[in-house]
Amino acid sequence: MDLLKELNKFADGLEQLRDEIKVQLHLASLESKQEWEQAEKQRDHFLAKLNEITKENSRSKEGLIEKAEMIGEELKSTYQRIKDKLSE
Repeated sequence: MDLLKELNKFADGLEQLRDEIKVQLHLASLESKQEWEQAEKQRDHFLAKLNEITKENSRSKEGLIEKAEMIGEELKSTYQRIKDKLSE
């Protein structure tokens, strides 16, 4: 499987995690809501990088993929932390 397909699969997993959190967020504390707002900014940045990668030529794609993976991993950690707080 090529890197772009893996990155898109990862993005789909993030969206699923995001949807689960949104369901629980209405009962969340102010701290969790603030963290959610920050995560949404990270998500926008991640999706912008993913879109940039899709449109980019092959020579510079690898560096962009690495940046998107890093942003995506940070976003995943943030989503998981929020989900854990909401489950308490």
